[in-house]
Amino acid sequence: MKKRSFSMTGLTRRDFLGAGSASLALLSLPGSAIRASDSRPATVEISNADPPLFLARDGRPSAALVVPPDPGVLSRMAEGAINTNLKRQTGATLESLRASRGFPHSPDRNLLVLGTPHNNPVVARCVEEQNIPLGLVGPEGYAIRTWRGPQAGCTMLVAANSEKGVYHGAAHVSDFLLASTAGSALIPAVSEESQPAIKLRGTYNLACWNLAPRYSRADWEKIIDGMAEDRMNFIYFWLAGLFRSKTFPESFIYPETPLTNDDIHALIKHAHDRGIEFYLGSGAFAWFGEDQIGMYHPDARELVDPHLCRTLPASRRIVGEYLTELYDTFAEADGMYLEMGCEGDYHCMGPLCQKPLDAFGSKQIGESEISFLREFSESLWKKNQKLRFVCPIGYPESHKWDVHYYQAIRERMTDPRYFWMEARQNWRLQDAKGALKDLGYLSKNILHWDQYYTMPLLDMRDQARRVAEAGIAGYVVAFEPGFATASVYGDRVPFPVDLIPYRLTRFAYREFTWNPQMSWSDFKARVHKKFFAPPMSDDLVDIMITLRDLMREGPLARRASADNFRQEDVRPFAEILRPRLAAMEAEVAAERGKGSGTNWEGITLVETCIRDLRAAYHIT
Repeated sequence: MKKRSFSMTGLTRRDFLGAGSASLALLSLPGSAIRASDSRPATVEISNADPPLFLARDGRPSAALVVPPDPGVLSRMAEGAINTNLKRQTGATLESLRASRGFPHSPDRNLLVLGTPHNNPVVARCVEEQNIPLGLVGPEGYAIRTWRGPQAGCTMLVAANSEKGVYHGAAHVSDFLLASTAGSALIPAVSEESQPAIKLRGTYNLACWNLAPRYSRADWEKIIDGMAEDRMNFIYFWLAGLFRSKTFPESFIYPETPLTNDDIHALIKHAHDRGIEFYLGSGAFAWFGEDQIGMYHPDARELVDPHLCRTLPASRRIVGEYLTELYDTFAEADGMYLEMGCEGDYHCMGPLCQKPLDAFGSKQIGESEISFLREFSESLWKKNQKLRFVCPIGYPESHKWDVHYYQAIRERMTDPRYFWMEARQNWRLQDAKGALKDLGYLSKNILHWDQYYTMPLLDMRDQARRVAEAGIAGYVVAFEPGFATASVYGDRVPFPVDLIPYRLTRFAYREFTWNPQMSWSDFKARVHKKFFAPPMSDDLVDIMITLRDLMREGPLARRASADNFRQEDVRPFAEILRPRLAAMEAEVAAERGKGSGTNWEGITLVETCIRDLRAAYHIT
């Protein structure tokens, strides 16, 4: 059984203040530079001549944080990322000193400096003096440096171009650099710049299925907090059916929802405060509330079709009015996600929409959808020039053979404020001659979509790698707890994003979208560093990943809710689980006491997952 060893006993005062080589050896860190490609952290350098930064010794703080004088939410979260982990491991917390232009130039104690050159004058001075190339890390990346001052103190700088980048850097320090034992903690000397390989990272967030409309504002705020922790930078938040329209009151079909318009305003601000762009999600001509509108307006439907027509003038006017009211109500949003109703039976089959346009199989419905999007977006750009629009594409039941539709996107929808979410694993789509082309040929503003909670973790890595290699804009993942969760928690309100399987799913997404070239062994090492104490067995990582798979593959994971399952339907799987859970419990019990500080998150996650699988499958 593989073990990890770690010791910080016998440190002298010289070690404590940062004489490097012996302390770095304790961390088993290499003493050479590691160079990486553009899709990985740009530089990681560790030199035995540089000092580590000691944050605590014997449960007492031995450093201070230097933070912006007027910190925003993300700056406070960066402070919290450091102090929460430090307190959990050593019992100590660091004092936060507000930066000023008169801050001591040569401090006599250890400092961890957080901020941007714009919000923290100490950072501005350090970036200039240390010649740190912040221009290389982009809007969300970060740079980390450590050096010894002329007096007794050592300084670690976490600098970025935005508060979001500072938070990402602080989380990296907390998750992967902080090491502790016996009430003492240090961070090794590091010189590093890092930025994400995939620019756009976020969720297609369905709030409209099953129990999801019952989620409160506080429930969604907690979920958005998790998305910020996952380094996501946008959310497509579905509102059709939940929006309390005054023009079309019949479209409000979820009277059980506690969400008011004021709550949605608050959620938008909550997301913005955490560096997450908020898109208003809705159908366009179909889905939920708009289906109800269609029932009340037969003049907007073709006679043979129950859905709103994409071609009839009355239908286009009605949908435009509904979506305009949605935007006007929440005008602080960053954009709109519009599902044109191309999926399944929602694809309009009336003769106007199904009129052939060419010999390739192109239909009027594709032209009507593109022209509506152009007209509607141009009308809203008169109100907000920065507004962005996202539409899903790639549904085989609608535009599979429609070369005119895809050529229109390529040639006529070139405005950089249009984005396209490829929704059905189409890594290649047709050109005007019917030949399949890579997605980047159609547009650079394409995002790939996955139900990541259903995927093996290594498959998620491979998908992120494919997105990065394709050079497209981003990777969208589905959060749809009212529809499916791949777990036994489908009937919980809210769905627990901080338990296995989702806790591990989220962590994998964060790591692989930042660095898709990461090896599987490196990822597992990061799981261990994030969730377990250094002396604990690597086998715990395999147990955690296996539990996620058992959650994901079991019969109770195939529905959003675990209700109405008979025991005879799940008994065979329960018998598979029984000996495995018992063996895992024994392993966890043997490892539990091997970490310093309070209980480690990974141990709690594993124990909770085993307990909940036992309860769900009635295993005694």
